[in-house]
Amino acid sequence: RATRRIDRVLMPILALTVMLQFQDKFSLGYTLVMGMTKDIGMSRAQYSWAGSIFYFGYLSCQPVAALLLQRFSVIRYLYINCFVWGVIMCCHAAVQGPQSMLTLRFLLGFFEGGLIPCTTLLTANFYAKHQIVARSAILQCMNGVSILFGAPMAYGLLKNGGLVIESWRVMFLILGAVTVVLSLLIALVLAPSPKEARFLLADERTALDDMLKQTSVDATQGKGDARQQVVEALTDVRLYLMWLLPFAVSITNGGITVFNTALIQSFGFSSAQSILLTMPSGAIQVISVFIYVGLFRLTGTRAAGAITCLVLSVIGGGLVVGGVGNQAASMTGILMVVFYVQSLACCVAYIATNVGGHTKRVVFATSFQVAYAAGNIVGPQTYRPKDAPKYVPAQIAILVTLSSALALLVAITFFHWLWNRQRDSRGD
Repeated sequence: RATRRIDRVLMPILALTVMLQFQDKFSLGYTLVMGMTKDIGMSRAQYSWAGSIFYFGYLSCQPVAALLLQRFSVIRYLYINCFVWGVIMCCHAAVQGPQSMLTLRFLLGFFEGGLIPCTTLLTANFYAKHQIVARSAILQCMNGVSILFGAPMAYGLLKNGGLVIESWRVMFLILGAVTVVLSLLIALVLAPSPKEARFLLADERTALDDMLKQTSVDATQGKGDARQQVVEALTDVRLYLMWLLPFAVSITNGGITVFNTALIQSFGFSSAQSILLTMPSGAIQVISVFIYVGLFRLTGTRAAGAITCLVLSVIGGGLVVGGVGNQAASMTGILMVVFYVQSLACCVAYIATNVGGHTKRVVFATSFQVAYAAGNIVGPQTYRPKDAPKYVPAQIAILVTLSSALALLVAITFFHWLWNRQRDSRGD
């Protein structure tokens, strides 16, 4: 009963927060075909940096987030950051030149940078190990849901000729205003742990606390020995394997997030059509959740679904590279590529379920964020202005990075199998 109540209260708010964060990032891709670059005099090179500089801010946030999440309530940190990034999104609507846009994108990245550590800690605090995989996958699929909502909004604004200001400015105002309202909802409703959750009844708090002590990796253990846990994390080979995988995947993600609409337009579609044709990629991200969770329940391992989704992504990358000049093959490929998102969900779920100790888990989550940010910084830079409009070298980069990610995930799976076998032989 307590878990159902948490699913009705905590999960929708976290899901909406993740959805808005992704839409903030993906909205930049819409602005390219909505005319923003012409309106503010931004070159294609500057546009690529607008995608990358977001993640410089994202990366700069990580040590700050790790420190603040040790000292303050995760909910306080989350709602303050959410409020600020909503205000920053509204400020995007007032941009008149490239420099101010670049500055705002950096600030937006900085204040959004702590979201995944927050969601990782909150899911670990409220759910047992076996419950976290499905919840992490749901949060990850909100990226796809955001496209299903964002694309029609951008299309409607683009086609509406009666707006007082440019359509892309209205889009930023809408996203910013909704985010500010959401921050107030987080502050009023959510709590950092079941013991403080006002939306749970007293007997539910007690029952949930007892269950989590027996079935979860304790998110609060070891807070008093933070230095030792940092050393443990830095000497754990898993930390480095789990860094390389999201880095490789995020190179593709960074480019797709910023240039997806432009790539689709290069296949021979109009500006309005290219916005609408991002919607199937959102639906595929949602479908990938069912594949990931279904295979997890069937096999009992997270790797089965994540590997399957990455194989589909690699096939999609091959179609993109091999289908240059073939509209159907290129479009099918670019849609299949987005199956990679479940490899990121696998990493997040692993950190929440297999890393014990609050400080150690924060280090792992922060390392994941650093890898995610670094890959997303590199991604847009593979789309060089001289390669427009086809961006063939960037298409090749998609195939190479996804293939590398697949090899890394297989290696991680093998190492975990080996470690578990050694642990079982010792009788631990």
